[in-house]
Amino acid sequence: MALDVAAQVLANLPLSADFNRLSLAAPAIAAATAPGQFVMVKANTSHDPLLRRPFSVFEVLRTGEGTATGLTILNKRIGATTRLLYDAKPGQRIACLGPLGLPWPVIDAGTEREACLRGVSLVLTTEDGSAGEHGRVTAPLERHLAERQSAAAVYACGPEAMMAAVARMAMRFACVCHVSLERVMGCGLGGCYSCVVPVRGEAGGFHHLRSCIAGPVMSGDRILWD
Repeated sequence: MALDVAAQVLANLPLSADFNRLSLAAPAIAAATAPGQFVMVKANTSHDPLLRRPFSVFEVLRTGEGTATGLTILNKRIGATTRLLYDAKPGQRIACLGPLGLPWPVIDAGTEREACLRGVSLVLTTEDGSAGEHGRVTAPLERHLAERQSAAAVYACGPEAMMAAVARMAMRFACVCHVSLERVMGCGLGGCYSCVVPVRGEAGGFHHLRSCIAGPVMSGDRILWD
């Protein structure tokens, strides 16, 4: 069940000239949040801007004993709401509604050591070659999928064009793929229909789903990317 709280700003950490990480005291929301879910936030009490904005839960804050005390969101200053969030001060109250949406399907990967023994590794790519492999992430992904010996699952988030390319590649290799969609949302509860995405129908054709309640995490092979 989604909760609507006036969350107190615990900390606001600038990460760059436009990015910041905002920590909010919302323990009930944090305790109920699963990976991939999001919150709708409103940084002001006036009508400008009027609507809330969706943000993925970046991190759940916990005590040393593991009790959830709050959550963080990662913000980029690009518009009216994000400017307010960038300038938010500790002690300020921000309306926070959540957790919302469907989370990532969880796969038990074991410990970090077990993951390494299973051959899990990190591959970094940059399009300009400034770090890691020169090119797009689909190149090492294609190599991995071509060489895999057992069933695999692909999780993708980021630019929609990248997720579309990853989903198509996963389908080509008969690999399960989940993507986290980022759509404009006015409510986050399914009422405004501003976040619909076209998906394949079971009997052919297509229909639209509201990504705020049928997602944001969805199976990549269901979505009509074109």
